[in-house]
Amino acid sequence: MGMATASVLREAILATEVRVRSTWTGEPPPPRKWLCQGWLPSGRVTLLTGPGATGKSLLTLQLAVTVATGAAPEGGSAQMCYRSWLALGKRARP
Repeated sequence: MGMATASVLREAILATEVRVRSTWTGEPPPPRKWLCQGWLPSGRVTLLTGPGATGKSLLTLQLAVTVATGAAPEGGSAQMCYRSWLALGKRARP
């Protein structure tokens, strides 16, 4: 990992608000902010899992394009912003 990437990652981690659940007593949870309404929460780590060859990478790429362009499919809403996408997976063997 390059120094610039490590610095950006460190800043993102330090900027993340952490709230302990036990301190929420009698208080409703804060409203959720979305990058892509109903699909991709803003400012949260998101994990997409499933069996191999089921379209996870394609869906992730489509969500990345949605966020990059602000154009959500089927009339949905999306917040346009800059994001990174890192795809890690097993390489298919011939």
